[in-house]
Amino acid sequence: MSDIHKKITTESKQQIELFLEKTIDYALRHIEKISEIEKYPVAERNVRLQRLQAWQSYVEFQQHTLRELRAGKLDGWFG
Repeated sequence: MSDIHKKITTESKQQIELFLEKTIDYALRHIEKISEIEKYPVAERNVRLQRLQAWQSYVEFQQHTLRELRAGKLDGWFG
């Protein structure tokens, strides 16, 4: 791998890490806003709970991806 390719790969990974960190932060802030399920009418709670669980799964997936990226497990994707 050439030096220029290594630089592009490193910069690409850094940009992806930054993006993942931002999406995790956004999702955590959103979860905080919607986590008080009890304040919603009973008829709405199940829908809200499902949305909350979906956001939590999203955060877990993004965190897992970030860990794998930092550990070098995804380096093959960068050529």
